[in-house]
Amino acid sequence: MKSCALFSFQSLFMESEEYNFDSNDCLNESVRSLCRSKDKESTLSAHDIEAAKKCEFIQLNDEAAVVKLEVSDGFVSQWERLSGLSTSSNLPITTTNETRDEMVPAISNDDVFVISLLGDTGDGKSFLADHLLPSIEKNRPIVIDETERDGSTTANITCFESASFLPELSQTNFLLLDYEGEKGSYLPHLLKHMNDQWTHERADRRRKAVSEYFPKLAYTISNVIILLSRDDFSKYEYISRCYDFAERATKKLQHNPYKPVIIMVHNYCSHSILQPIKKVTQQFFKMHHRDETEALRKFFETVYCMRLPSKTNETSNIIQTTNTNQMFSNQMVDLKKLLVYIHEKHKKNRTLPHISWLEMTRLVVDIVSKDRTIMMHMLLRQVLVKDPGDIEQYSVIFLFTILYNKRDIHSTRWFHFCLNFAMSVLARAIAIRFHRNMNYIPDSNLKNMAIREEARVCLEKFWTRLEKFRPCTALYMGRGYPKEKDHPVFCFQHKGTHHEHRTSEEVYGVPLLDTYFLEVSRLWSIHDVWSGEFESDDLIQETPTLEMHEKFYTEIDSYMKAIKNSEHALDTTLDCLFKQYEVNINAQYVNYRGVCCFCLQKTKLNSQTQIRDANVPNLTLYSHRVICYECQEKRSVLLRGDSVEKLSTPVSNKDKCVICMTAPQTIMLDPCHHQRFCKPCAEKIHSEFKRCPLCRADITKLIIPK
Repeated sequence: MKSCALFSFQSLFMESEEYNFDSNDCLNESVRSLCRSKDKESTLSAHDIEAAKKCEFIQLNDEAAVVKLEVSDGFVSQWERLSGLSTSSNLPITTTNETRDEMVPAISNDDVFVISLLGDTGDGKSFLADHLLPSIEKNRPIVIDETERDGSTTANITCFESASFLPELSQTNFLLLDYEGEKGSYLPHLLKHMNDQWTHERADRRRKAVSEYFPKLAYTISNVIILLSRDDFSKYEYISRCYDFAERATKKLQHNPYKPVIIMVHNYCSHSILQPIKKVTQQFFKMHHRDETEALRKFFETVYCMRLPSKTNETSNIIQTTNTNQMFSNQMVDLKKLLVYIHEKHKKNRTLPHISWLEMTRLVVDIVSKDRTIMMHMLLRQVLVKDPGDIEQYSVIFLFTILYNKRDIHSTRWFHFCLNFAMSVLARAIAIRFHRNMNYIPDSNLKNMAIREEARVCLEKFWTRLEKFRPCTALYMGRGYPKEKDHPVFCFQHKGTHHEHRTSEEVYGVPLLDTYFLEVSRLWSIHDVWSGEFESDDLIQETPTLEMHEKFYTEIDSYMKAIKNSEHALDTTLDCLFKQYEVNINAQYVNYRGVCCFCLQKTKLNSQTQIRDANVPNLTLYSHRVICYECQEKRSVLLRGDSVEKLSTPVSNKDKCVICMTAPQTIMLDPCHHQRFCKPCAEKIHSEFKRCPLCRADITKLIIPK
């Protein structure tokens, strides 16, 4: 796994102004209520089960022989709400604004900051999640008193949303993911109430799935992983357990520079060993061998260690209970300050819009269930830089045909010339899409990989669309001859319309009557036809070459930089291409409806076009128009009087073979002495046709001029 730039652990502790672990100035914060009373019924009620099911985010489907991950009710609820598919019974969550005493929307499609809580059964994950959530949040984890516990409480993965988790931070939704016990248990409390039948074999399959699947999910979709244990940090087993967790989490994971932060928590520790997070972390790295800690740190952006004491509700000693719970509250304040600090580091390029994060999570669930490799550059490309369907491709093909049809004879060289133009137009379109949607990924190797992958996919898709325009290169060797002599005639019909060979230009001398006794030539020119399948000697016919892929990627990168550095580049870049390739886009191409090839946005219908198109259910992408009014106006203002150096259209090179137009002329035909062929083409003509394609004289031999 490739490493990425990690925060320097030593320098992190020097940033005292940014992050101060001292919680003395926060003691005036109101202390949360005491733990749930022992007298509270520890068995799960129907209400508890229903509430837990509502928050269940991802579940293990273990009904078949192979255990698979599936999204659950909580995921579907969030997806429908954010995508506008929710019903009146599934409205956005609201919380109380304590300062104004009113109900305000709590969850939107703002960026999400994701915290995953993992640990073994009984290590206090649900208890910690309950204390991390603000008291005003109604959806909370189920917490069973430890004295009444006889197994795991949480089943699967539950998600708790909060927009007021850290009130000082705006435009962020905080998601707490509470995972089933790290090693699994025989049967969590929730499943006891939801399943009638249970076997040892089924429980064993479930434990293995929890151990294999959940670490991968947490590592891939989280900003912070809080790993809880009752073990002290001094034990070697602690670091060994963490290292084992990291290896399981990163198995079959590639190209992931966004490593999560891990906060290792010694839970239910003695009050006598409580210390600030910074000091506990420093001690952890001093306690263990450097090689061991470095091996652990390579898996995570940063590693923190903290201790949490037990929280009590004893009434026998009120003073001692109050002091104990104050210590717990102080540690929780310290933990929240650390989470605020991490969020400040991540919010620029490590948080995704809520619905994009959900989409990525859905993809990861599917990949993990099928035991495939998670490739982050592919995931982010799918989620952030979505393929807009046919909008880009139609735009490019439409402009390609405008240039392509400027010539009546479509040779391979002309096809390549138009192809280069179309590739540049497509590269610009992809650059615009990346510029709009990739703000969440900084300039990095991952971004380059995502661009390369998108470039590869789009170019190959575009290649198949252009296949029908590829010209047939079959050489005409019939009796006809062109008006202008001394040049070969080819078929040059499009592959999409090719049924039999047909000359690309009219030829003279084609017999009107040709029998054994009599031959009568036509007095007029015609397009002669002859039988045969489509032929092409184009070396890049099947797929784009590696050189073309590299050129295409470089063009995308160049356009991205231009658009980033100039507010007018969106308009000027395409117009420069028009001028370079002499593509005339005038007022007749102004778009009334469909998609603009300049801004790649759907045009807005004005009142007149709305009336005109009121009875048209499906608007076509293009109706022979490619520019919206807004872009046409900007173009006329910005580019008036601009001069752009034009690319000369391809012309025949006198030094090149008249057949392939690429290799130098090296062979002379005998006896006609036409010396306009390369060796491979001359040998092919000699072996297949036996006649000169320029004068139709019989060939006796090939001569290499001295």
